[in-house]
Amino acid sequence: MKSKKLLFFLLACYLGLHNGHLALFAEDASEPLLILPHKAEMYSQEDQKKLAQGIPYDSEEELAQILEDFLS
Repeated sequence: MKSKKLLFFLLACYLGLHNGHLALFAEDASEPLLILPHKAEMYSQEDQKKLAQGIPYDSEEELAQILEDFLS
């Protein structure tokens, strides 16, 4: 299981939007690796703009912090 988690983390490198939901994308990918159930409309216009541009991350810890900020 740990290797699947590591592989997924290595493939995903930014948080963005897909069909109005938060999603994890690989670099330069148009289709997400994972779509989250959280709708963009729950966030401020400023956060939606950041998500539309994509929020990159470089580590599992950084992704956890970004997700915590958006999901709390």
